[in-house]
Amino acid sequence: CGATPTALLEAELFGYRRSAFSGADKDHPGFVAHADDGTLFLDEVAELPPDCQTKLLKLIEARTYRPLGASFDSRADVKVMAATRKDLGAEARAGRFRPELATALRATEVQVPPLRAHLEDIPHLAQFFLDRIGADHRREWALAPDAVRLLQERRWPGNVRELKSVLAHAAAVVSGETITADDLRALLGKTAR
Repeated sequence: CGATPTALLEAELFGYRRSAFSGADKDHPGFVAHADDGTLFLDEVAELPPDCQTKLLKLIEARTYRPLGASFDSRADVKVMAATRKDLGAEARAGRFRPELATALRATEVQVPPLRAHLEDIPHLAQFFLDRIGADHRREWALAPDAVRLLQERRWPGNVRELKSVLAHAAAVVSGETITADDLRALLGKTAR
C-alpha cells in the first residue's frame, strides 16, 4: 500500500466512474468490487494514507464504499485481511493510523514470527523457493549442506522475502546445480550474519 500515490491507490482500491478525472474514459470497478463476497488482502496497511484509512473503515463497518466520481455509495460484502510489519496500536497512539481502524483490523490478529524464530523451516522454505524458481527456468537447483547451515545462521531482517530474493539471485548466478555456502557468501557479502 505504501508505495502507491494516494489518488492512484484510492482509484485502484475503490474504483472510479467514467469522467472522475482526466483520462477516466470508462468505469473501473476497483479491488473492493472484485473482492465482493470474498476477501481483500492489503499488504503494509499501516502505510495507507488517512483518506484511504477512513474509506476502509467505512467499508469494514458499513459494508459500503464510494468509487471516485460516484454520487452514491456501493455495497460490498468483503472480508478485509491486512498485513503490516508495524504495530498498529503504536501507530494509532502516535497519530499515524486511525485508532478505530486499528481496532477493526485487529479483531482477529495473527502474529507471524520472524524467520529467525523458526530456523528449522529454512531448509524446507529454501527448497520450495528453489523448486519454484527452477520450474520457471526449467532447471533444478539444490542447496549444499554448508549452504543450509549458512542460511540458518543468518538473522534475515527481510524475513521470507529476503530468503526468496537471495535464492533467486543465487540461482541466477551459479553455474552448477548445487548452491554452496561460498556461492551465498559471495552474494551476501559482509551481511552473512
